[in-house]
Amino acid sequence: MASSAAIGLCFFASPALAQNDHVRHYQAHNDALERGEIAAGIEHAENAWRAAETELGDSETTAVLSYNFANLAYYHFPKRVIEPRERVIAQTGDNHEIFSAEEPKLMLLAVRSFSAKDERAPNKPLCERLESISSVSRIAISPRRS
Repeated sequence: MASSAAIGLCFFASPALAQNDHVRHYQAHNDALERGEIAAGIEHAENAWRAAETELGDSETTAVLSYNFANLAYYHFPKRVIEPRERVIAQTGDNHEIFSAEEPKLMLLAVRSFSAKDERAPNKPLCERLESISSVSRIAISPRRS
C-alpha cells in the first residue's frame, strides 16, 4: 500500500492549495511521522483537520483529515477521537469511497466503551473487529484534491 506522503502528492499539486493552513499542517504531519515523531505527527494531524474545518467546512478533504487524525490518535489519546469520529460519520454517512462506512462507527463505539479505570485500554472484541475490516491501525489515509 502506498505511503500517506505518496498518496498526498496529488493533493498538493495545486499552488493555490499550498497556501492553506490545512495543507501546511498536513505536510508537517507527514514530516513528523517520517522522523518517527508520533506525538508531533498526531498534533499536526489534528491541526490539519481543524484548519480544514475552518477553511473548507463540510468537504471530502475535511472528512479524510478528520479520519486521519482519529486513526493516529486512537491508541495514544483515545478520548480525543470522539469529536473527529462524529464529524466523519456526520460528513460521510454510510457512503465513502475511501473507507468502509462501518469502520468510523465501530471505532467511535470502541472509544466510548473504554473502562473508567484505564481509558487507554480499548474494548478488545471491538478492536479485533475493527482491525478485521480495516487496515486503519497500520496506515493513514491522505486527503486528495477534489
